[in-house]
Amino acid sequence: KIYQKHSREGGIFGTLGSTEMSEWTKDLNLPHFGIGTIRTDTNTHGRNEFAYLRDIENLSLTIEEFLTK
Repeated sequence: KIYQKHSREGGIFGTLGSTEMSEWTKDLNLPHFGIGTIRTDTNTHGRNEFAYLRDIENLSLTIEEFLTK
């Protein structure tokens, strides 16, 4: 919800492997979220992988709000 507020996007979010910590923190009822800048056109973990600057900025705002509120 925090990311949706900053990005003004919503609906579909994805995850790529390595999410064991999310399950662990959920089981302990700890606040948590997965982070990243995944989009279908960014060639994630492939040759010439990239992230959009706006996604990195929105992610930064999301992390800041998560840690300070």
